[in-house]
Amino acid sequence: RREMAELADLVVALRLPEGAFRQVAGTDVVIDLLILRRRLPSQPRQGVAWERSVEVATADGPATINEVFAARPDWVLG
Repeated sequence: RREMAELADLVVALRLPEGAFRQVAGTDVVIDLLILRRRLPSQPRQGVAWERSVEVATADGPATINEVFAARPDWVLG
């Protein structure tokens, strides 16, 4: 993540729910879709921080998630 963040800015991230590909691929995985915009090394960073994980409280107890999803729960679908 750190190396990718050096080269690109995060435009948007979406977490698709488990089972989103059940009918097509027969799998129950959680998918994180990241849209990145590449930037020149001389350009300053823009966009949302997304390199670290943070601990959040959930109904099932604490969970470690990416900071972008902690800051933008609307980007988590399902």
